[in-house]
Amino acid sequence: MTEPTSFEQFMLELINRARSQPLEEAARYGIDLNQGLDPGTLSGLSMQPVFSNSLLIDAAHTHSDWMLATNTFSHTGEGGSEPGDRMEDAGYAFTLPWSWGENLSWRGTEGTRPSDLTDYILDQHEGLFLSPGHRVNTLTDHFREIGVGQSLGEFTYQGMDYQTSMITQNFATSGNEVFLGGVAYDDVDRNDFYTPGEGLGGITVSLPGLGLETQTGEAGGYQLAVPAGTHDVVFSGDALEEPETRTITIEDENEKLDLVLGPDELPLTVDPVDYATRFMQTLAEAHADEAVTLNTSLTSIFARILSRQLEPDSDDGGLIPSGAFETLAPVFTFVASPVSARPGGPTGYSQAEKDAARDVARFEAFEAGAQGFLAAEPLEDWETGGRSLSAAFEPASESSLDTAPEPDLPTDDSGPAASLAAYADWALL
Repeated sequence: MTEPTSFEQFMLELINRARSQPLEEAARYGIDLNQGLDPGTLSGLSMQPVFSNSLLIDAAHTHSDWMLATNTFSHTGEGGSEPGDRMEDAGYAFTLPWSWGENLSWRGTEGTRPSDLTDYILDQHEGLFLSPGHRVNTLTDHFREIGVGQSLGEFTYQGMDYQTSMITQNFATSGNEVFLGGVAYDDVDRNDFYTPGEGLGGITVSLPGLGLETQTGEAGGYQLAVPAGTHDVVFSGDALEEPETRTITIEDENEKLDLVLGPDELPLTVDPVDYATRFMQTLAEAHADEAVTLNTSLTSIFARILSRQLEPDSDDGGLIPSGAFETLAPVFTFVASPVSARPGGPTGYSQAEKDAARDVARFEAFEAGAQGFLAAEPLEDWETGGRSLSAAFEPASESSLDTAPEPDLPTDDSGPAASLAAYADWALL
C-alpha cells in the first residue's frame, strides 16, 4: 500500500486547513475567497476533510513522473488520458455517486534542489489556492479522498532545465463511504501544525466497538472507512506512555481526529540535533509571556551547528554541551526568535536561563530512560577534523573560497547572521 511521504502529508494538511477554514485561508493569502470566480461560487463554510487513498497516490505519482519524463505540464496525460482515466487505471473504482478533480503544480530551481522541500510545498499550495480553478477543486465539499503525488527530477521549461518538485493532486469521491482520518505527530516546533519530520508512524488507531484497526504510516497519517455513529477511538503504541481514548461522532461526512503530542508528552529518543532544538526552544521562551515559534529554517541550521558542539561526559558516557555550545546557543536563539520575543540583545539570556534550558532537555531524556542518549552515535562521528567552531567562523582566505563549493543559504530574509550560520554548518559537515 502506497503511503504519502512527509512532504505529501504536509500538503494534505495544508489542503485540509483550507477546507476547514476557507475564509481564513483566503485572508492568509490576501485575496477574496471568490476572487476570479462568479460571486457566491465558494460559500466560505467549513467542509469535510479529505484523506489519502493509496490508489489515488499511485495515479498521482504516475502522472507526475510522466510530466517530468516528457517535459509536459498538462491534465492530458500519456496516450491522451484524462485524470479520471488514470485514477481508474491505478485501480480506483468509481461507484455512484462519484466525481473527480485534479490540480497540478511545479516549482524548480536552476541550482541544487534543497533536501528540505517544506518551502516548496508551502509555495505550491499557495499558488494553487491563488488560482481560481484550482481553488475550486481544493474547496469542493463532496470530495472525500485524495492522492498527492510529488515527483522530483529535471524538468525543461522554455529551454531552461530546472530541478523540480512536480505535484499532482487527485481528488475523488466514490460511493457513500465516509472516513475517519488524521495525523499523529510530535509538535516539536510548537506551531500547532504538522511539520515534515514530526510524524509518528506505527501508532495503532483502533475502534474496539467495531473491531476496526489500522496504524499510522511513516509520515503519521491514517484513515479508516467507518459507519455512522458515536465511537471510541483508541491510540496506542510505543511512542505513548499509555493508550489515549477519544470519542467521535460520524454522520454522513468525513471526520478528522489528530493525535498531537508536545515535547513534554513524548517519551524521547533524543539525538543531538533534537537536543539542540529543544534547548533553543526553551531558551526562547525564557523571556516570553507565551509560546514562541522560532524561524524554522534558521533553527534547523543552528541546531545542526550546536549538535556538533557537544563533548564527552565522563560521568555517564554521553555528551554534554561544550563552552562553544553555551556561547553560541543564546546568539542563535536570539537570531531565530521573532522580534517581539527577543531579549535586550544577542547575549541577553542569563546563565540561569541557559542552565534551565539544558536541564529541561536533559530531564526529558532521562525521564524517558535514555541516560547516555547522546552517545548513541560513535563519538568520532561528531568530530570535526580538528577544526573548532571558532575556526569555521574565521574569514576564509580568497583561495579557499575559490575552490570550495558554496553552502546552501536560507531562502528567508535573515541577512548576514543566516549566511554566517550556513557557512559554519557547511564547514563542519
